[in-house]
Amino acid sequence: MQRFQKFVLLVAFLFGVGVLPTAESSAQLYEQEPHDLITLNAANNNQVYKVAPLTEFNPRVTPRTLPDRGSFRVRLLAEPDKEFDVSWSAVEKIELFEDRILQEAIEQFKQRKFDTTFEYLSYLNRNYPRTRGLDSVMEQFLFTEASTLYSQKEFERAWFLLDELYQRAPDRNGVSTALGKVLNQIFVSHLRNENYPAARRIYQVA
Repeated sequence: MQRFQKFVLLVAFLFGVGVLPTAESSAQLYEQEPHDLITLNAANNNQVYKVAPLTEFNPRVTPRTLPDRGSFRVRLLAEPDKEFDVSWSAVEKIELFEDRILQEAIEQFKQRKFDTTFEYLSYLNRNYPRTRGLDSVMEQFLFTEASTLYSQKEFERAWFLLDELYQRAPDRNGVSTALGKVLNQIFVSHLRNENYPAARRIYQVA
């Protein structure tokens, strides 16, 4: 317990709440150096610390209920060469880097900022494909943006997204129907433009 108290005092004195330099904090989360957040309980003033990605969980999925005894080791993001022991009983919550990125993607998605959402989800697909809930969010994103593009008569782009969704989840409710509608619109468009070779290719795909 004494070691943990020293850890809290040392970090509070040197790094405040563990905020990174302004230049990095202003960057998109996925552009920052990977780090996890540890929030301490009320007895420790709910301090929040940025630490190097934890190796405590394998795979990297936080348990629904954190342990209430024992301790684990962390490395402060600002001091990665030093290790500190943290008591589980002092921890209120742990937020993994990839989980925070997914939450940010969801927020961007709710605001219908599709380009930014795509950047966040693409980052997770490349670097943290096993993130809990990623597949579900990605499927919902692809279907929603494809539907938006369809309503805007951007049929080629909608087709691209729906095809990606179909490759991921061919049994998802509505995806086959939506894909058929998009292909039909593209087919009709090619016929109107007398682009018969392209229309033939779409017919063969459909």
